[in-house]
Amino acid sequence: MSKSLKRQPSKISVIIKSKEQFEKKFITESYLVYNSLKYFCQQQKEYGEKYSNYVLGIQTISENKNTKTLTVTYACDKSATPLSKIKYSSPKHKIQIFKHLYLIYGFLNKQKILHRNLKPNNIIFYNQQLLLTDFGYMLGDWWIDKINFIDENDDIRNNNMYPYVFPDIADLIIAIQCQTEVGGRKRDFLIGRDKLSVKKQDQFAIAIMMLEVFITMYNRKLTTANERLKQINEMTLSDEFSIEVEKFIKETIIGILYYKDFDETEFEKKLQMIIEIEQQTENYKINKQELMTQEYDDLVKQVLENKDTQFNLKLLYHFSKTDLFDCLSIAKNQENKELIEEIRRFQLLYSYIDDLSLDTTEEHINQLTNEDLFILLVYLDKKIQNLQISQNQQPFQIMSEYEQRYHNLKHSLKNEYQRLNNLKKNQFAFNEIFEKKQEIQFSIISIDDEAFGEIQEEVVNRNSVVNNSQFNTDVIQHDYAIYQSIEQQQDQDFIPIYQIYDQSNDYTSQLKLLEAVKSIFNNYTLQIYFEINKSLLLKKGWIYKHKDHPNVIYLGEKRDNVFEGEVIQFEEEQSIKRISHYVHVQIQLSVWNIQDIEKESSIFYYIEKSTPEKFQKVREYSGQIKNGKNDGEGKEKDFIENMIYIGQWRDGQMVNQGIKYLMNTDLILENTPYKWEGNFEKHKLHGQSIKTYLLNYDNKEIWLEGSYKDGQKSGFHVCYIKREINYQVQTFRLYRSLFFVFLNKEREFKLTCN
Repeated sequence: MSKSLKRQPSKISVIIKSKEQFEKKFITESYLVYNSLKYFCQQQKEYGEKYSNYVLGIQTISENKNTKTLTVTYACDKSATPLSKIKYSSPKHKIQIFKHLYLIYGFLNKQKILHRNLKPNNIIFYNQQLLLTDFGYMLGDWWIDKINFIDENDDIRNNNMYPYVFPDIADLIIAIQCQTEVGGRKRDFLIGRDKLSVKKQDQFAIAIMMLEVFITMYNRKLTTANERLKQINEMTLSDEFSIEVEKFIKETIIGILYYKDFDETEFEKKLQMIIEIEQQTENYKINKQELMTQEYDDLVKQVLENKDTQFNLKLLYHFSKTDLFDCLSIAKNQENKELIEEIRRFQLLYSYIDDLSLDTTEEHINQLTNEDLFILLVYLDKKIQNLQISQNQQPFQIMSEYEQRYHNLKHSLKNEYQRLNNLKKNQFAFNEIFEKKQEIQFSIISIDDEAFGEIQEEVVNRNSVVNNSQFNTDVIQHDYAIYQSIEQQQDQDFIPIYQIYDQSNDYTSQLKLLEAVKSIFNNYTLQIYFEINKSLLLKKGWIYKHKDHPNVIYLGEKRDNVFEGEVIQFEEEQSIKRISHYVHVQIQLSVWNIQDIEKESSIFYYIEKSTPEKFQKVREYSGQIKNGKNDGEGKEKDFIENMIYIGQWRDGQMVNQGIKYLMNTDLILENTPYKWEGNFEKHKLHGQSIKTYLLNYDNKEIWLEGSYKDGQKSGFHVCYIKREINYQVQTFRLYRSLFFVFLNKEREFKLTCN
């Protein structure tokens, strides 16, 4: 071997001490190496101060020139972990690591920074971020490559380095190992390496680390780019990600593996795609709102307030974990052993999630009832959500190791989530706390003495079962009023059908009322809705039918040409059956225009569902109405969008200045939009100076302010925060963002940060 490649006394020894602060000592026998190392440490210190989201900071650099020793104290504690020690777990965790490596790729290119020694050992996981350390590029210092790739070639070092070595360097190492070239030519190669060569090395290393997120790198020898390409193409991720996502991941890695000029627009586009993939990964949850009867929640409150432990034990499924603890105290005081035992069973179930001891084997899961598994998975979802909130997780942060364990558990139960969500509400025992009462069906086609007799017989039977009361024939004769010859009134458009009296809230009267409706209105959905809502706000008045509107029930009073009261309207579109229920409205019969009365009207919108409840409320409006639609001042709750709208309406849509905000923010993360304030056009935000408020659990007011176009942010938005300083509330600017629409979705590019 030539003199030029003979090992020089420039070997670096490293001693690592685990302290409260992470400390590292560099010891060398060469002043050349010592001075270069000092330069690299100072360089990293500057990078850390300027780019704290990407570079591990350095607090102090102490030097001893006599012993050629540098002591570096990093801005982290002993919890800092090299990427090489991180175990990739759930799909969401993997895509988060993948995203952060892609961010590092963008950071190095945007800031035109060269690292020269990228590998998992030189990327640190700390504070839920990936941070770069041990930079090694200095113009003209070819010997750094010599130390990194040639001199230090023990098995452990090679195992940690070789998979990430760019092919040009790999060819040189192989040549040296085979002694196929003279040393001088090898040195000339290293001296001749330019910035582009180092940049290619950095990107190749990042691409291999991104690949390693999804597959285990068993072959850790020097490998060509084409061999790595084959590994990428043969990689299968379909069990965790869709085929489209798998294809995107492969294309992204290949785009970095084979160097090409950095395109910032393309980078931002792919970054947004990765963020969307992350948001969609593991976003499945138990559909509690659809599968669990929410009305029982009020019964839980009543039980706790009255300290009444005599209830159906299936109600415990509707208790929160805290409610169970409170109920246990009550049960102990009343010595209700059965209740105490059942609460203990529930607490044991919750402990399976808290201490991650749930056995997810098929044999054990099959031993759990659907009801028990349901509350376990609901609690697991809540546990993960609370962890994200407590850790103040930001959009660009990686989940903690503790949270990873819960995501691993959730991923192992993915099939159970899908199975339970596919069940129907009536298949869960906790939705049948009360025994169903026997319902009696009638079919009265004509109202005559024979029909009265039949009603009398049925009511007597029902009364004897329900309340053991005597049937009063006079009640029927007094309450029941119906026009016997509707056919003779066909010249009238608005036909009175049945008269309701003040005392019509008793069972017998309601029975007759229901049967009258069933005999006149043929639409089954309309009949069922009326039956469910037969205890109406209206205490007296008439039921009317319009000859041109067979699927509309009118309840109220008609005076001259004006009707006032309620309107129940059935419509069907694309197999979706809808009910619109207007309350406290009036109709000018000559022009047939449903209007509000003194701005106190309401509209309730329902859709028919194949569930025990039959109908799902989708919207609720209170305010001014014109032509049967929201028009003027009003407030609407949209239960599908989980949104409340307040402001001006025209023809059913929000216009002009108004606000909208989420009804329930329990399932959204901090810094997520929850309220919007500004100008609306056709129910969409549109215009300048529109405020988008972000959820903040420290009760600070934070908002973005800028333009919207057709409901989506457009152009520059500035983020503000209100803080209390010296008992005065002051407004500060946090950052600016650029928003644009890509693939019909809103994309954000944060520009500056204070």
